[in-house]
Parts: sequence; structure tokens; C-alpha cells
Amino acid sequence: MNMIVIRSTGGIDKSKSWEQITSDQSFVLDLNPKQEKLLSIFGYYEIADKKRCGLSTCHAPHIKGYLVTTESGVKTNIGHQCGTNHFNIDFQQLVNDFHKFMEFEVAKETILKTKSEYSETKDKIDKILNGQRGAKWANKKLSQTFDKSKVGESAAKILSDLRRSSSGELYIQGKASEAEVEMQLKNNPKMHRDDAKFIDRSVGIVQYVDVIVERDKLKNLLITDSLEVLNAVFQCDIGNTSTPDLKSLAKKANQIQKNISESETFVLRAKKFLAHENLKPIRLKLEKDKQYSIKDSEHFITFLESIYKD
Repeated sequence: MNMIVIRSTGGIDKSKSWEQITSDQSFVLDLNPKQEKLLSIFGYYEIADKKRCGLSTCHAPHIKGYLVTTESGVKTNIGHQCGTNHFNIDFQQLVNDFHKFMEFEVAKETILKTKSEYSETKDKIDKILNGQRGAKWANKKLSQTFDKSKVGESAAKILSDLRRSSSGELYIQGKASEAEVEMQLKNNPKMHRDDAKFIDRSVGIVQYVDVIVERDKLKNLLITDSLEVLNAVFQCDIGNTSTPDLKSLAKKANQIQKNISESETFVLRAKKFLAHENLKPIRLKLEKDKQYSIKDSEHFITFLESIYKD
């Protein structure tokens, strides 16, 4: 990661390149620390292409460092150790003050940017939440898969088992052929022949089962982690907010667009899970497995028909 942060009159400037900084007439690449007194830190950098320390007594290449000004107005770049070892000043205090300033300004920049995008972002969230077959619809229908009164007691049990399954595959027990009997006995010598006369046959795989396992994730992503954070940013009074609180809010604000994107993906997966063809194996199991009644099947079919009526 390449980052250069310069203290400016309006806050921070992250637009300058290393070449622009070093081309300043007051910037030197070979400063004698015995002839200068350090005044302040005016910038910080992290650059993958290592830069040599600007002190004549060091010149060690490093990735991270500080841009400093001396009392005579000369500027250079130094590492943390050089600042501590070569100047008769509390360099660590300068470092702490600059990082505190930088963290506040970076957080402020994030808050102001998020404020400026408030209407656009809120509209995007509202569209995902309230749009046709949106997040509210998906959450309602996913919640109903837990409700015996909606899907039927037998289907609810099957769905509950699916939530604990890693494959999503459903089976019904059928009569085994003679070859299948012999194969089962061969694979499991301790199996009784009467038990080997029956075999589990797949009726299909229910995909995207993770959405019912993580159904609360959608609410957290869109409401708690996006809409509530967005509103908190909109109401934030930067001048009366402490640096730690501003940093915390900015960190959450930086995740809003990612959360929205994840929400869209989740809703899409929920739609695929709730598709009739995807849930067909449950219907087939209810219809073909002798342990279930016609009523069980009809109850689940009623649920399937209701999915896209809302």
C-alpha cells in the first residue's frame, strides 16, 4: 500500500506524489542533524518502494517514515528511530500528536464523504429493503421456513435437518435390487441381510441452504450495519465528537457499501433458495416417502404457492 499524508491548512492532503514532495526547493535528501533543530512533523508515508532516510548520518532505506521541518525551514524524510536518536526533542510526542491529527482528519474525511452520499445511499438501501422480492420479502419467507403453521410440521422437520446438513441432499428409502443388496453387504459385512433389502435413494439436492442458517445476517447487514450507521453519520456533529468516537463511526461508515453489496448477494441467493424448482426435493420427499401423509405434501405445496404471492 502506498500512502502519503500531508498536513494542510484545510486538514490533510493525500494527492501529492513522492516526486512532488522531494522537488520542493526546501526539501533536502542529505540533512546533517547536528546542524539543524527539528521543529515539526508535516507528513507521514508508507511506500512499498523503500525510501532512504534523509539524514546524512543514516540513509537507511525504509518503507514507513515521517516528513519533517527544521527550525530553519529545511524539510526532509526520516524514520522513527532517527527522529528519536538524532534530535534533542520529544520526537515520540510529535509522532503521537501527528497521528492523532491524521486519524481525526482521515475519519472526518470519511464522515463528510458519507454525508455527501447520504441520499443516494439511503435510496439504495430502501430499494433493496422494500423493492419487489427485496430484503423484507426474503426475510419474511425465510422466517416462514421455521414456522410449522406455514410449511407444515413434516416440512419444517426436513428443513430443520437441512440446516444441519452440509450437502442439502434428500433421500427416500426404497427397495434395493439384488445387486444393491450384495453391494451393501460387501461394503458393510456386519449389516443384516434384511436391512440390506432397503436403500436410500436421492430425490434431489436443495441448494443455498446457508440462507436459512444465516437469515439474521440480512437484517444485520442492511439495518444495523448500514441504515443505522448511515443515519448516525448524517446526524454526526464532527466538531463535538471525540477522535475515538469519530474513528469508530468512520470505520463503520467505510463498510456501508460493502454491506450493501453483500445484502444484494444475499437476497439473490435467497431468491434462488426459494425457487420452486430448488425446493422440489422437499415436495418429492413428502409425496414419495411413506412416513408422510398427503396432508403433509398439500401443506407444503400451499406454502410454495404463497411464496410469490406477496
